[in-house]
Amino acid sequence: MIIKPTVLLIISIGIYYAVFSLWDEFDGLGLFVSTALHIGVLGLCYGGLLVVFHLARRR
Repeated sequence: MIIKPTVLLIISIGIYYAVFSLWDEFDGLGLFVSTALHIGVLGLCYGGLLVVFHLARRR
């Protein structure tokens, strides 16, 4: 039961690193804004994967 969320978190961290290795535009915005955007993108990746896998399981 704990395995699937853990695997999805690891996958979302991989997506996060892939996106930000290609695009470094957030560094010029300041530390607070940059950190907030990084946290938001990671949260969206994880939440999106949870929704996708939840809806896929329903069908």
